[in-house]
Amino acid sequence: MLFFLATSSNSFALSMGVLISKLNLWFRIARILHTDLIQIPSNFLAETQCTGERRLIVVDLIEVAEMGLQQSPVIRFAYEALCWGTHVDLWDQAWEMVEMVDRPQFRDLS
Repeated sequence: MLFFLATSSNSFALSMGVLISKLNLWFRIARILHTDLIQIPSNFLAETQCTGERRLIVVDLIEVAEMGLQQSPVIRFAYEALCWGTHVDLWDQAWEMVEMVDRPQFRDLS
C-alpha cells in the first residue's frame, strides 16, 4: 500500500482526499482478496514533501485506523518502518507510532 502520512504541501486537503480515495480502493481490494490486513509502510517522499512531526503522522494514522474500524469485516493494519523511510526508518520508531495510534487493529510489522 502507498504510505498514508502527513504531507507538508500547501494542498494538504487535496492530498488527504486523494489518499482517502486510495484507501477506499484498498478496502475494496482487501474484500476481493478475502483478507482483512493492509500493510502501511513509512513515508519515503523527499523531506520537503512530508513532515517528520510525529503528532501529525499519528493523526493521519488514527484516521486510517478509524476508517478500518468502520469496514465490515474490520480492516487491520500493519505499519512498517522502511529502512529508506524519510522520518520513520527504525523498528522502534514504528513501534512508537503504533503505541501512539493506540487502536486494537493497528499493529507493527516487525
